[in-house]
Amino acid sequence: MRYQGHLMLGVACWGVYAPLVNQYQSEIVIEPLKWALALPVVAIASLLPDIDHPDSKLGRRIRPISNIIAIFSHRGITHSLWAVMFMMWLLVGYSANSVFTQALIVGYMSHLLGDAVTPAGVRLFWPLGRAQRVGVPQGILMLLTIFLCFRWM
Repeated sequence: MRYQGHLMLGVACWGVYAPLVNQYQSEIVIEPLKWALALPVVAIASLLPDIDHPDSKLGRRIRPISNIIAIFSHRGITHSLWAVMFMMWLLVGYSANSVFTQALIVGYMSHLLGDAVTPAGVRLFWPLGRAQRVGVPQGILMLLTIFLCFRWM
């Protein structure tokens, strides 16, 4: 998937996620202003997994870091659930209820969803197993499951 698709998918997922949180999590409300201020976080996070490719939109901007991560291969560790769990471990201690933390996770996960529905798929448990391709319904179900798990951490 190209970067424009990842950006659009990230914003769309954020547009679905925030109202769901507002409806079902009474102690957390994502106000419209905070929702809008979090859009740049979602946009950057939706491109973040491709940092493992030096020619990606984000990889070109921070090429030294991208070159180091590229050693693990494109769609390797940054496209796995290990990266998501590590990021959640770092951020949940900071503030799981922060709108910006949630935006970062939603943007990152939207990228994985976008790549999971392409023919190349993703290796969610990299380096174990082979790349898995999922259909759109299964991908959406996977994304919602992970979002819900994140909400109750």
